[in-house]
Amino acid sequence: MDSLYEMLKQAGYLKIPVNVQAVGGMSEYCKYHQQFGHDIDSCEEFNCEVESMMTLGVLRLMKHEEDDLVGTLTGYGNKEEVC
Repeated sequence: MDSLYEMLKQAGYLKIPVNVQAVGGMSEYCKYHQQFGHDIDSCEEFNCEVESMMTLGVLRLMKHEEDDLVGTLTGYGNKEEVC
């Protein structure tokens, strides 16, 4: 999820989230919310955002035999490595 977040951020596909109250330990940092309380892998809001992009057809995740890349429909030729 970390690499996917970086790719979506760089492409300008993410909205700035409203700050949420931290839940959990201070050792976990969420890049999406830019605060401590949980990590991006367990961030429900980020996961919903990714799911929404996939449902709307903005984001398509594919795994090819020769590489592990992800691309958006508008930037399909400019893929970013995620694994």
